[in-house]
Amino acid sequence: MWTNWTLKADLGTFELSPLEPLTPLAPFLPGAPRAPLLPGIPFGPSGPIIPSGPKSPFSPLLPGAPFSPCFPSVP
Repeated sequence: MWTNWTLKADLGTFELSPLEPLTPLAPFLPGAPRAPLLPGIPFGPSGPIIPSGPKSPFSPLLPGAPFSPCFPSVP
């Protein structure tokens, strides 16, 4: 009989429970065509790396641009 150790952290005890065999979701056949993989998004140290395109000179988030809230044209 196969068993699986289960730890009850709150009680500090071990308990034996039956080990259930894992069944694959889809049968694996050698040489069978696999589903195409989607292109992944490269991750950097602070999250996904999103390529930046050209910025408009009228962007409100671009400092120093015309009509920018960072540099108002009217004092």
